[in-house]
Amino acid sequence: MTLIEAIQSGKSFRRPHQFQEDESQWFEAGTGPYKDLVACDYFTHGGEFSTSIDLYYDDIIADDYIVRRD
Repeated sequence: MTLIEAIQSGKSFRRPHQFQEDESQWFEAGTGPYKDLVACDYFTHGGEFSTSIDLYYDDIIADDYIVRRD
């Protein structure tokens, strides 16, 4: 699955070579665990809050993203 598909799934996602604890997840403004902290869309990555995720070119064009099934 592509990065866009992984983000739109609403579930935690990662590449196959990343550890499960390094999963990222996108949240719409006003939702998720940090909904009271910001008024914009944001990501959690490895349990940390961020308004963006750092990606290499290979990560952007990859089609091997895995989403959590639970």
